[in-house]
Amino acid sequence: MMRTPNKRSRETVRKLVHIFYGLLVVFSLGIAGKLAVCVALAAVLAAGLLLSELVLMKVRVPFIYEILEVCDRDYHIRIRPGFGPLRFTLGALVTTVIFSERTASASLLLLTFVDAAAAVVGMNFGKTRIPWSSRKTFEGSAAGFVAGTIVASAVLPFRIAAIAAAVAAFVESFDFDDNVTLPVSAGVAIKMAEAVFRV
Repeated sequence: MMRTPNKRSRETVRKLVHIFYGLLVVFSLGIAGKLAVCVALAAVLAAGLLLSELVLMKVRVPFIYEILEVCDRDYHIRIRPGFGPLRFTLGALVTTVIFSERTASASLLLLTFVDAAAAVVGMNFGKTRIPWSSRKTFEGSAAGFVAGTIVASAVLPFRIAAIAAAVAAFVESFDFDDNVTLPVSAGVAIKMAEAVFRV
């Protein structure tokens, strides 16, 4: 199968999948509730790990390898196929188990949109490197903060949404994978802000 030739195009596809998956989890939380979503995420995680192992063993699972070629990073396909979606699913599961539905929804919206906005803006317009990161930019982090504040405001009071988005953008600015640390950090920030402002 021919790869998507442009690295930016592949990153855009990844972020669109990221957004779709994040919104699906958040909407499912609102419709089906916490328990059903936790069970579904655990099942998806288990199935994803099994499929990842099969791909590593060179088993041609219909459609899976083709999807990974477009959506996954090259080094992930070689070492742990589906690493991004697996980590996102784990982060969503941990966040949903720990926090209330409202806090989990806001935290997952932040994971979904802070990461996507920071990546797209940083990749296309980023000029000022963040000192503690080899590839992140202030422009990307600022875009992540703005996008995060807007989407989290759909669930939280504005000032709490802004605080949580600032924490999420800060965590996202580091080079390590943030699919677990970002929503958990945002959830903790939300609970602390609610305690301070007595919301």
